Amino acid sequence: MPRSVCWLGGWAVPAESLRAFAQWSWPEVSHRIVLPRAGWEAELEAEDCDALVAYSLGAQLWFSCPDLWGRFERVVLLAPFCDFRREAGLGGKVGQAQLLYLRRWLQRDALGAVRDFYARADLQMEEMDALPYGEEDLLWGVERLLEGNGTLGAAPWESWEARVGGEDRLLDVEGISKWCRRLEVVPGRGHDWRDLMEGLRW
Repeated sequence: MPRSVCWLGGWAVPAESLRAFAQWSWPEVSHRIVLPRAGWEAELEAEDCDALVAYSLGAQLWFSCPDLWGRFERVVLLAPFCDFRREAGLGGKVGQAQLLYLRRWLQRDALGAVRDFYARADLQMEEMDALPYGEEDLLWGVERLLEGNGTLGAAPWESWEARVGGEDRLLDVEGISKWCRRLEVVPGRGHDWRDLMEGLRW
């Protein structure tokens, strides 16, 4: 059991939701939350944690920063992808045109865009009347999704674990399995991080 876990969150996932789930699931562990926004690398490096859970966009960001790969004793990747764009064939099912539309939607109705994403991803979120975090940070995340991530290079797969839902609406499970070693497919589950953490033992 780790003393502390750092969570590198997914796009539009409120820090409060991650923290509440983590503390309810493992109350004896200290939890730190890092949002997927500019400067996340410095925030993560400043945290003194034993383990990392990187979810969705958080996993893509993790892949992009090999300087941090040896920092944690245990790394768990939830709903990982190298590139969210369907055209890249690296794990995503969402077309680039859809992401460009999402970027425009955020700029005119950010809350509506986030609510639509929750519905499409089948994330069970409470009704919200405010953004999960800043609009500028949400736009930054979409830009990262549009950029993709290139190659994983010499990723230390032997020390990482990865989980993806067998019914994930956003990700190509078969495509991910071609490059993501130690991938566990969770039957009947989708993109929600809470479902993907079920049964995980520290």
